[in-house]
Amino acid sequence: MLHKFFPACLLLALTAGVLLTAPPEAAAQINVRKAIKKQAAKATQGAVEGAGDAAAQKAEDAAAEKTADALDAAYPSGGGGAGSAEGGGAGVVDFRTLRAMLPERVGARARTEATGERSGALGIRTSQATGRYGKNSELELTIVDLGTLKSLSALGYAWLSAEVDREDDNGYERTTRYKDMPAYEKAQRGGAAEMQVLVGDRFAVSARSAEGGMDAVRAAVEAVDLDKLIALAPPAEALIADHAALKGMLPAAFAGLDLAGSQSEKTSALGITMATASGRYGGGDQILTLEITDMGSLSGLNALGYSWLGLQVDNESDEGYERTFKMGAYPAREMFTKGGAGAPDQAEVSVAVGQRFIVTARGEGVRPEAIKAALGKMDLERLSALR
Repeated sequence: MLHKFFPACLLLALTAGVLLTAPPEAAAQINVRKAIKKQAAKATQGAVEGAGDAAAQKAEDAAAEKTADALDAAYPSGGGGAGSAEGGGAGVVDFRTLRAMLPERVGARARTEATGERSGALGIRTSQATGRYGKNSELELTIVDLGTLKSLSALGYAWLSAEVDREDDNGYERTTRYKDMPAYEKAQRGGAAEMQVLVGDRFAVSARSAEGGMDAVRAAVEAVDLDKLIALAPPAEALIADHAALKGMLPAAFAGLDLAGSQSEKTSALGITMATASGRYGGGDQILTLEITDMGSLSGLNALGYSWLGLQVDNESDEGYERTFKMGAYPAREMFTKGGAGAPDQAEVSVAVGQRFIVTARGEGVRPEAIKAALGKMDLERLSALR
């Protein structure tokens, strides 16, 4: 029953700065994404190596686009789901625009390389540009649009959720403010240094250098027009339904059982917001819970909490069964476990609506057929339209 508490558990884990382990399906998807990137890079390698600077840059742009398009095709976000660039969520800034913001020089160091890419999978979209400076490319400057991942920034920038101030004979590490924005600095005695700044709660500007110390990386960050960068962010849009509206979707009776009580809430942490409404039905030997969850800004990560999405499952044993199916146009899953030694049968049916909402009914002493019939009577189209 861990998935019953998934939203709250995930928010708690993120607050603690813990990266949740993805299930095998998600791990497999990561491997596929790596393979896609490798294939796209290999396909354009010859064109890049044999071209001049302008042509090579154009070929790199095409490679980045093909890679992102392949990722989106392999793991679509639903064309208008909260995480998609085209629909409900804010898109990411074109990496070419970010690359144009990389300075030609940082102090005495000329830029030797400028690259960019857009990444997308499971509804998550980010873009970034990286410049390298100096004869040995010893200085690196990166601008990242966290896009739909901005709420999860603490997973990649752990210092955002902590106060750091360490110093010894070898150097120092500390969190600070840069132009009233959260920042992180790390310098070593040998001259290596790093600086990161979270800009407008949306972009991350990072500079690393193998030599020159903090002066070198600070000069790189200062060479980026941060005000212009902030202005590039697409306007924010509401990504969460009113939890009271979700509560209003709970029927007075479900699967022949009367509503005994209900509750709803909105939960937020680190910029991640979800809304949930739940109702309790029946009593005695027949108990059923109906939950409606708006994954909100986590809609693109639904495969991590509901790994059956996108899979075909049909398992059966003496103890019960699990299978995926379609409820109208929506992907769904049903599970049944036989009771024993006085324990009642347990059934659960979940439906994914609009790449954003999850409706789950689970009960004791209630057959899956009765739950499916009741879910079929709910106005899922109305739920899908909630914003």
